[in-house]
Amino acid sequence: MKSIETIRIKKKFWWDNTKVHAIYWLAANMNMDAWLGFNAFNTQKETGTSVIDHVEFRRQIADCHLYDEELAEKVLPKPKK
Repeated sequence: MKSIETIRIKKKFWWDNTKVHAIYWLAANMNMDAWLGFNAFNTQKETGTSVIDHVEFRRQIADCHLYDEELAEKVLPKPKK
């Protein structure tokens, strides 16, 4: 256990220094990025894929598109016909 803790001590140190703002990053990430990914994964039987259109997602974010249902429709996989 000492060896493992020795390896992890730097990681713990930096996490303790950054966890204040990392909490807000995690909240922002879970608000849309993870939500899209989870929904794509959960609907893969209907759509045939478990991946969102990441290029379009980042393009929309770069264009300051709001995190809303319209954005989700643009990047989530469409159902198979």
